[in-house]
Formats: sequence, structure tokens, C-alpha cells
Amino acid sequence: MVEKIYVVDDEATFVCPVCSQRKIKNVRQYVKKETAVEIASTCTCGHTWTSILERRRHYRKPVKLRGSYTFRDEVFLEEGLSAGSFVGKGKMKVVDLSLKGLKIELKKKSELHVNDLLSVEFRLKDKKRTLIRENASVRSVNGRLVGSAFAPEVVANNSLGFYLLN
Repeated sequence: MVEKIYVVDDEATFVCPVCSQRKIKNVRQYVKKETAVEIASTCTCGHTWTSILERRRHYRKPVKLRGSYTFRDEVFLEEGLSAGSFVGKGKMKVVDLSLKGLKIELKKKSELHVNDLLSVEFRLKDKKRTLIRENASVRSVNGRLVGSAFAPEVVANNSLGFYLLN
């Protein structure tokens, strides 16, 4: 079994799946690589396993949440000043979610572009069916899949944090 390890400040914590012994290693030389990095580890107990370094700062939870979005295109007027105009709206499915962003799947091929501004709305599958309404900026577009980051001024939603932990 291959385990994912999150990198924080160029360090990763490797945990032996047999004896739970931990070892922190500096992985700076691997963090800049474009491809996935697999690292073989051997514990002092003799167990050997493989880990994959995850470069994301926050855990991404795979989900299937229905919702909707509206979007504006971003026009940069000058340094630090931008404007956007309403362009469209549609239905979406959130396919993965983190404290800092989400990946959505659109019903049809995307008309979104990098830097477009989204307003997303969806309900978590928790007891309260919590409504999440956030603004996000498009970071990547791949056919019907759109990666986006929540607006930086948004404070982490407590309900979202609890949902991601369960």
C-alpha cells in the first residue's frame, strides 16, 4: 500500500505502518519536481514501504456535491485594481474540496478561463446540510473540470473544516 505524505515547510513526516515509529525528513530536493515523487522508506523495525509526496498544503477530500455557480471575467486595470463583468451561470458538481479551494465538474465543456471569478453555492452532506457560499478564482481549466481557489480574504469556514475531517 502506498501512503500519501503532506509536505510542510519542505519537511515530511514518515510513519511506519507497522510500528507507528515517526521520522521527519527534509524533502526540499523533491518538492520542485513536476512529476509525482515516490520515496521508499525502511524503518528500524525492518518494515519497508513506499510513500508519495503530496505538494498541496491542505488535504483534498473527494466528494460528490451538487451546486451552482455564476462567473465574471477578470479585467486588470492597473496594479492591484481589477474589474469584472457578469458572464454566465450554470450547474456544477464539486468533485474535491479543501479549506483553500475546490475542483468542480461542469455540465458542458467550460467557457471559463483562468482568473475568472466564481461565486459557488453548494450544500455539504452533513447533518445540517450546511450551505456553502464562497467566491473563488479559477486556477485551471481542463475540459469540464475546473480547479479554483477560494478568495484569499475568505476566512476558513468552520463547517467546511469539520466536514473535511470526517
